[in-house]
Amino acid sequence: MDKNIICSLQPFDLNQTIYIFENGKQIKSMKVPTTEFQYTILDLWRKDGITDVTFKGHKKYSEGIKHNIKKLEKIKYVSDMINIKVI
Repeated sequence: MDKNIICSLQPFDLNQTIYIFENGKQIKSMKVPTTEFQYTILDLWRKDGITDVTFKGHKKYSEGIKHNIKKLEKIKYVSDMINIKVI
């Protein structure tokens, strides 16, 4: 079972959409408040074991979100398992 997440991040939107894929097919999508986005990504990793994440959109904004998630992952879970690509 190969799951991954793709998100097209929108800096000024109140909600972000998360698309979950399994073996190349979309199996789920969800809208989450931007303020909860980083916690939702971490929850998906912890609950579903999803470690591959791709962010599309504004590069600087996406890099900032990536940094926040990686920092929270290291502090909260003492882990470095999530692979986040910004394209």
